[in-house]
Amino acid sequence: MDCIGGGFGTHNINCAPFDNQNTLHFGYLAQARTAQPTTGLLFTAIYNITGTSANTPINFLSGCGAITSQPPLCVSITNGTPQLDSETTQTGGFSNQPYYAIDASPATLTADLGTTNSSTITLTTLNGFHGNLSLTTTISAPGPVPTVSPNSVVINQTFTQGFAFLDISVGPTVSPGKYNVTVTATNSSLPANSVVVHLLVATPDFTIATQSSVTINATRSATVTIALTSLHTFSGIISLTMMVSTGATAALDFNQRLLNSGGSNSSILTLSAPVGGSYNINITGTHNQLSHATLVQLVVADFGIKTSQSLLAIQQGSTQVFKFTASNHPTGTQCCFHGNVTLSTSITPSQGLGASCGPASILFNSVIDSTPDYTCTFTGSNSGNYTVIVGAIGLGGALFHASALVVQVLGPDFQVSASPSLQTIPQGSSASVIIKVNRVSTFNGTVTLSAAVVPSGPTLLFNTTSINLDATTKTATVSLTLTALSTTPPGTYTVTISGTATISGVVKTHSPLVTIIVSRPTSVHDVAIFSVSATPTSPTIGDKVAYTVTVIDPGDFNETVTVAALVGQTTVDQKNVTVLARGNVTLTLTWDTSTYTPGSYVVGAKVLSVQGQTNANNNILMSTAPVTLNSQSQGVFSASNLPVIIATLALIGAAIIIVALTLFFRSRRRATSQN
Repeated sequence: MDCIGGGFGTHNINCAPFDNQNTLHFGYLAQARTAQPTTGLLFTAIYNITGTSANTPINFLSGCGAITSQPPLCVSITNGTPQLDSETTQTGGFSNQPYYAIDASPATLTADLGTTNSSTITLTTLNGFHGNLSLTTTISAPGPVPTVSPNSVVINQTFTQGFAFLDISVGPTVSPGKYNVTVTATNSSLPANSVVVHLLVATPDFTIATQSSVTINATRSATVTIALTSLHTFSGIISLTMMVSTGATAALDFNQRLLNSGGSNSSILTLSAPVGGSYNINITGTHNQLSHATLVQLVVADFGIKTSQSLLAIQQGSTQVFKFTASNHPTGTQCCFHGNVTLSTSITPSQGLGASCGPASILFNSVIDSTPDYTCTFTGSNSGNYTVIVGAIGLGGALFHASALVVQVLGPDFQVSASPSLQTIPQGSSASVIIKVNRVSTFNGTVTLSAAVVPSGPTLLFNTTSINLDATTKTATVSLTLTALSTTPPGTYTVTISGTATISGVVKTHSPLVTIIVSRPTSVHDVAIFSVSATPTSPTIGDKVAYTVTVIDPGDFNETVTVAALVGQTTVDQKNVTVLARGNVTLTLTWDTSTYTPGSYVVGAKVLSVQGQTNANNNILMSTAPVTLNSQSQGVFSASNLPVIIATLALIGAAIIIVALTLFFRSRRRATSQN
């Protein structure tokens, strides 16, 4: 108990400004919360009546729940936060003299336009009252028309209750909103008593609904029903509009539907998409100022065929197994494609590489990711490059996907390599390059070595120039000594090392390159970017571009430096490396393109200057080949996966085969439909 009698007398306990001598002011702090919903007795108030009264109301004061002069609530219950919970109250009264009570059931009505709603008014005798009660009605605002019948009720000791009916007529032009209808009972010798019936006149409206999602295979279509329902006597024409995700197609059979009062109607929505993915279709129904929307998600499943590599090398006369991977949930699509997929293989040129592949078809019928293998056994009879296309056809030819592989059949041959490929030689000094000659396939013969330098200056000397390779000797190593005379001009020189042999009457030469930097024999600190390249040169946003950077130290001291990758003048990656005096280091840096926009970018690299360095002009180098950044692909396969294939001239013939296959299956489909 916070306050009794407004603080009059001795009960001045936490009284509020609005408390008076007729007020009991309660406050209760719960020690523990209970889960919703909660019911129970919060407190009990016992009144000691010392006088007589026909009708003393017991209710909640108007405006008694806050510290301001006109607070909005009388009953306030919080959930531990400043936000109040919504509460309803029930009032009562006290009478120890003959009187009567008046009640309404229901006390709250919800009405539609053009309807009549009723509430039963009950009059009950109290303390032996008997007599005639006259009933009248008032309403808080014009619009609905209340009538009470009968308008006079007699109650006594025998008939302790009397009844009347309150009818509230809501015309079709009444403004929607909240109204209070007061029914007042009067007797000439007693105070009047009344009851309030709350009336909510509902706004005519409608609902729009459909299923939340639908799943189909790519290129197929599905239909969903857009259901419209009248609420609260709504009647009118609903206009339907759509917002459709890019890539999907949606069409309504009716863009306008008539709703009669209390009725329903519908429109059929047809959905499709050519490639896998998730698409949203938002349908909005509008009538004058009323607007409601519903959303359906179109889930489109597709399949794919791919390979983990684009190039496969096999020896002439040998056999090798290779696996392609099919999937009913390829990257960027939704799970899971259902249906049969037919697989086939084409090879260009058609002679020289044999292939036995299977299975001929795959049935995807599971809701779980499935990635079966399509296995090919390749046999190379003639050396050369072959383009292998695996075509996958689904839904009777409606869907076609392909994966490409270049197979190199290696005949008798040899390889020549040089290490290191970059040497720094002070004037008057020498350095060595190791030449390795390897046997390829069934090569048997002699490889003759030679070397030439451009421009002239350094001298070149092999320890041997003739290498014999066979099944016993499959590799050999030769040393090439590079000498810069004291009179050799400082600068950069290119050494071409040539290995030559005759294979089946044809002279074949392999020529690796070595770069020589001749420096002055002075004690200096110096570092430089010798070369920089980036790959791929045509990536898609989100791809990572790899920089290959070679750093040289023409000076006489080992240096630890920071090397940075540049996009324009912006550093996108950096690493620390140690370069030995007159040595070089090749490292890889990465550019993450995720936050960049499509366009052409100049890329390069720089090395931060070292202490004591006097020449910083060679510390930065920009690539002569720009990087073109492309928008993300919307298809199943990204274009960035195909650079090797596109660069292979044999793929031109393969593309012709793909077109021919597609036309063939489409012609078969037309022929079947005509039959």
